[in-house]
Formats: sequence, C-alpha cells, structure tokens
Amino acid sequence: MFQRIALVTIFLLVFAASGPGQNPEVIDRLIQKLGAKKAETRESAAKRLENIGAAALPALREAAKTDTNPEVRLRAGQLVKTIGRFLFPEIRRFAVHQGTNPILGLWITRLAVSPDGRRVVSCGGDGLRLWDTATGKMLLHFGKESQRAYWAAAFSQNGRRLIAGGDDNLARVWDMPSGALVQTLKGHTGSVWGAALSKDGRLAVTGGWDQKLRLWDVETGKPIREFLGNREKIRCLALSADGKWLAAGHFATENAPSTLRLWDTDSGKEIRSFHGHQAEITSVAFSADVKKLLSSSFDKTVRLWDVGSGRELQRFRGHAGRVEWATFTADSKQVISGADQDDRTVRIWDAANGRQIYCSEPVGKGFLCVAPLPDGCLTSGKDGVVWLWQWK
Repeated sequence: MFQRIALVTIFLLVFAASGPGQNPEVIDRLIQKLGAKKAETRESAAKRLENIGAAALPALREAAKTDTNPEVRLRAGQLVKTIGRFLFPEIRRFAVHQGTNPILGLWITRLAVSPDGRRVVSCGGDGLRLWDTATGKMLLHFGKESQRAYWAAAFSQNGRRLIAGGDDNLARVWDMPSGALVQTLKGHTGSVWGAALSKDGRLAVTGGWDQKLRLWDVETGKPIREFLGNREKIRCLALSADGKWLAAGHFATENAPSTLRLWDTDSGKEIRSFHGHQAEITSVAFSADVKKLLSSSFDKTVRLWDVGSGRELQRFRGHAGRVEWATFTADSKQVISGADQDDRTVRIWDAANGRQIYCSEPVGKGFLCVAPLPDGCLTSGKDGVVWLWQWK
C-alpha cells in the first residue's frame, strides 16, 4: 500500500513539474502577458516561458512574427533567442579558410569527423585542414595538390585514412594524422562528388558527374569494378558500416526528380531504388543498424527510408531553403539538417515521428555540411567558418 501511494505521489509531482507548463493554452496565456502593462507581470511571464524552454519555442516564434501587440512581438523574439542559445549554444568557431579559390571564395564545402570525434577535417578552396575539436586548434594544413574545389570527404572507420574528391576529377587518400598522400585515384572524367573508404581504408568507392560509380583498391590505385547500369550523375554516397552496401544519390537533370539507389559492393549490382525527391539529393546516410537511410534534397525536404523495402518512413518538412545536408545523431534517434542561404538554420528532428524538436536562429550565410558529435555537431557553410554546437 505504501509503495502504491509513493508511486502515485511521484507521478503527481512529475506531472505538476512538467505537464501544465507545456500545455499550449498555458503557453499562449503567458505569451499574451508579455504585453501586460505591469512590469512584474511581463517579467514573471518571460521567466516562466524561459523555464518551459523548447516546448514554448513554436508559439514564441509565431508570436514574434504575427502578434498584433508590438511589445509581445519584441519580447517573444528576445525569448526565442535566449532559449535557443541555452538549448543549442555555440561553443567555438574555428579559424576560417583563406578563400583563395576563385570559384569557392570562403566556402567550406565538407566536414569529415574522425570516428572518435576528436578530429575534424574541413574542405575549402585552399585545401584541407585538420582540427582538434576540443580546442579548435588547427593541427595540419594539407591537400594542396588540388587547385579546385573538394566536394566529398570521409574518414575510414579506423580513423587512419581520409579520402576526398573534387572538381579536378580525382580522389585522393591521405594518411591520418600525418597528412602524407597515400594514393591518387585517377579515372573519372567529371567532378567527384561522392567518396568513402572501407573500415581499414584499403578500399574506396567514388561517384561523380561522369555517371561512373567505382570501387577501388587504394594500395594499387586501380579500379576493382564499376557499378553496373548507372546512367546518371552522382552527387553523394555513403558506405554501410560493414561495407556490403553502397547508397548513392543520382540525378539526370538539375532541378528535376532524383533517385536514391542501393548497390551491392561485392557484385556492383543495384539492389533497389528509392523515389520521391523532386530535386537533386544532396546527402545520404545509413542509420547505426543499417536498417534505414536518410537523404536530403534541394526540394527542401529530408526523408527517412526503409532499406529493406524502399518505403518512405518519414518526411521532415520545415526548411524554407534547399537542404544541403542531413545526418543522424550517433544513436540514430534524431536527425540534424542544415539549409542554404534562403533558410540558414540547423534543425533537429525526431527520427521516429518526424516532429521538429528544435530550429536554430538563422546563422551565417547558409550551411553546406553538418557533422554529428556525441554531444552536439559541427557545421560549415558559405561564411568560411566551422562552428561547434552543443546540445543541452
């Protein structure tokens, strides 16, 4: 009997602490009090909304845009920024790339995080830079062999090698962390926009605008096989953790429907295709259990797919601009996405139900890449800065 009473008491205490404060009607009433005549009423309402936190953000954003009371609009906008800075604070900005490439300017096109999360490589118009994520200190400047843009970068799963491909039609593999060039993979006749390495870094897969998808022996620099039947450009790709499957985003015409395809790396044959995106697919990622695929697109959506059936499971809507990148968190329970200069936000989604959990304030000049960390993420974009963010 005592245990039953104790459980009921605990339930009521938890409900009192978390339930009413997140009630939409309570939040709406508090927002209206932001425009009250008495200062103490306004301040009390603001404090309560700040304590509610993320649950109050959608209503506060709406009030900041549309409420008829200018005082409510002003204070709601201030609260959106205050709560956002607490939930998703900027921890550090890494020093910018020099922007010597006339095509890219300051753009940092891609980020690749080492498996342990302690190092990150950024790709810019002046080559590649290796950073310490904990301190923001640059450890190495390498990859200057290319005088063109890099559009693909990835570590091997053991963290000992890095591959990058770009506009000079080549993919290069380096030793990490020394930055010594291991191999140059020659054979593509168009820009290399997709590249990945096997667990030990001895095999590589690349895809490009020449409509070629290839598997390479890194030690010899020779192609092992070409994936059969492809007649479309490849903008992005991802290799499953076990190396058995390759997912790639294919498109035939710019600003037209594109296709996500799943390939068998042993045979080079297509397993199945995933249809739905109405513009180029910009990124693709496997979930931790390899049962789901995530894709982003210029059609302003992020989509979650079932690997076994090809069925679309979730569609994440909300970005006002082209989604440049989307990725899973480490446990694959959330999705992180970033959009271009027409949106400039990073958003966090619940992978199970597609609900938006968080949306940042507009940042910089638009994002080009998002890379997950155990307790946050890294972003890069058109402002030449690598940003480190942390969840709270």
